[in-house]
Amino acid sequence: MTGKILNPKTNRKKEFFNPSPTGILGIALYIFGLLFFVFLALSFFSFSRPVSISSNKILYQQEGLFSYSATGTPGIYDTDTVRSGEPIFPKLTCLLNVGFSYNLLGNQVQSISGSHQLYARILDEQSGWLRTIPMSQAMNFGGTSFSNAGTIDLCQVEALVTTLERETGLRSSTYKMEIVSAVTVMGNIAGETIADSFAPTLTFRFDEAHFYLDSTQKDEDMFHATEPGMSSSATLQANVISILGFEIKVQTARVVALSGSFISLCCLLVLFLYAYTAVQQDQEALIRLKYGSLLVDVYEGSYEPTSPVIDVTSIDSLAKLAERHNTMILHITRNFLHDYLVQGNNATYRYSISSGTNSVMARTPVRQEAYKVAWNASQSQSTDARQSYQNLEYWGVDHPYCNLEDTQPTRTEQRRYGSSIYTNEVAHNEPDQTMFLRKIKF
Repeated sequence: MTGKILNPKTNRKKEFFNPSPTGILGIALYIFGLLFFVFLALSFFSFSRPVSISSNKILYQQEGLFSYSATGTPGIYDTDTVRSGEPIFPKLTCLLNVGFSYNLLGNQVQSISGSHQLYARILDEQSGWLRTIPMSQAMNFGGTSFSNAGTIDLCQVEALVTTLERETGLRSSTYKMEIVSAVTVMGNIAGETIADSFAPTLTFRFDEAHFYLDSTQKDEDMFHATEPGMSSSATLQANVISILGFEIKVQTARVVALSGSFISLCCLLVLFLYAYTAVQQDQEALIRLKYGSLLVDVYEGSYEPTSPVIDVTSIDSLAKLAERHNTMILHITRNFLHDYLVQGNNATYRYSISSGTNSVMARTPVRQEAYKVAWNASQSQSTDARQSYQNLEYWGVDHPYCNLEDTQPTRTEQRRYGSSIYTNEVAHNEPDQTMFLRKIKF
């Protein structure tokens, strides 16, 4: 078989303007699918952002400073007072005095007030046991700073742990004691209301002999604690997001994203429905959609098979043959026929359909159809129609319908007459035949 491959540029142009699932419809599906995912991503992004934000944000900072002291024994300590950072031995002194000072830093701080209390937490980290011992009464304060102090009996703490071990059988090499300063504060900063809390801790570890600072803490954090804060204005403004350098309100972005997602999804559903309907009505479009990567469009040229032609029952079978022989499927369009050909094993495998139908094209004699058209035309009063029918007699054919109901013309006749009827192409040089075929078309 010989043929001529279509010009790739012409073929691409035809595909682009072809309103089939592989042409404009395929491009539309791709575009609306892309738009759907873009709007969907915009939806997730916009709904992860608040619609409104505070118009002003004011920073402030809370600071707390711990200190402790106890009565010392001369000869054991440098002085007669135990100072911050030194260990405490309950056999020498039982009372531990803890001091705490607080300060609120910020611009335009006004009407600050709150409450404060010192307490100790005795705990065992392994078992989770916890006991709370108040060190001072809850007190109120006003202003940006205050100082407070409390006392804890270390001998009482050791007695508590001894009772715990005797009653429960719990044994631990060390326990932890946390001194907590619980602060709540309210006020105004630059006209904005704040309400915050602050609970710094000073941590000791102790055993049967002494209490000492927890060495796991950094030196600068043992006595000094800070915590930043931020007040939010009661006045809200619309939040904006930046997309490709353009700022858009979050509320607007949400509306656009939801509307775009809905519209693009509806368009996709309509296009899928149209594509499904189209491929159900046009098997050629369905074949191109499924096996477009295997198809090569060729001109009919001189269609002379050099090997036996075997018709297969489905395009799927032909595609399997093409994959097995590692070759392409040749597509030849001949008027109303579409031939799909695969060559291999000294044979040509063919699957044929007619345009616009889902069934396989029955290869009826085209010459017979031409005679039928001429016979019907000869019944009219048109001079041209009669002349067309008289041309049948030139070929020595009787009527009606030329008695061709049981006649099967050769492949050469089918090609010659079929091509001439629909394209005005002249397969032979007989002038009468050419005139006859042209008149049948018109």
